[in-house]
Amino acid sequence: MPKTIPVVRQLTLGQLRELAKEVTSRHKAVTDLSGRVAKALGTAPDEVDAKHGHLRQLSPAARREARSALIREQIGNVYKPARETVGLNVKELSRTKALLEEHGASLSNPRAALDIATLAESGAAQMRSTYAASLQGLGPQALRNLAGHALTEQNGVLLAAILSHVEAQKPSDRALSPNELLAEMGPDAPVEEGGFPIFDNYREFKQVSEQLDEALTIGQRLLKGPEQRDPLGKITKGLEQSGRLPKQPTHAAFESDDEEGEGDADA
Repeated sequence: MPKTIPVVRQLTLGQLRELAKEVTSRHKAVTDLSGRVAKALGTAPDEVDAKHGHLRQLSPAARREARSALIREQIGNVYKPARETVGLNVKELSRTKALLEEHGASLSNPRAALDIATLAESGAAQMRSTYAASLQGLGPQALRNLAGHALTEQNGVLLAAILSHVEAQKPSDRALSPNELLAEMGPDAPVEEGGFPIFDNYREFKQVSEQLDEALTIGQRLLKGPEQRDPLGKITKGLEQSGRLPKQPTHAAFESDDEEGEGDADA
């Protein structure tokens, strides 16, 4: 016996839009917090120098040690609470990602999303069925003419019927390519750039997925920062070795893993 294919409940467009609001909010929170850490890393040395002018009276070794401790403390005051809050957001974003992967699979595929949009509602489904019956017996040229008309009128229901019609044929008998016809409907293009409105569910799913992945990338890199590159330890080491600070202290949350862009400035 063939294995049974499990049926998974799919997200509705309304549910997807609610998730999109949450992802947008968490994306902003993670981005803002990462920005604060970036700012703290960049400004802490100058701020410490401005607030603690008495350090100039210390010996070079004592001055470096004191500055290092103060810089670490100032950055830590921003970085530690930011990391904690980002961790909570990453946890929730990960849950949302799992939900999208389990219940939004059909919306991630433009062909499947087209079927849902044209078969899930009785009115559209009945119209598509009528179109399908009308396509029987049409010759290649008539089918191409009808497809061209449907593209001009952005008639997604008719085009869905045409796609199903040609997909059921042998490749050698097809009057047109299903993949090329689907691409002509512009599933990835905004409506204002010619994309069909019938793909709104697919486009919204794609948009929320991309924003969610971006938020996770920012958040996870910040959380893994201490393991991959400890910005506080890096500054301390630089101070101890040369008494000089990088112009732009780096952090894994907002820079690549290479060391480009760093330089030395007078302490």
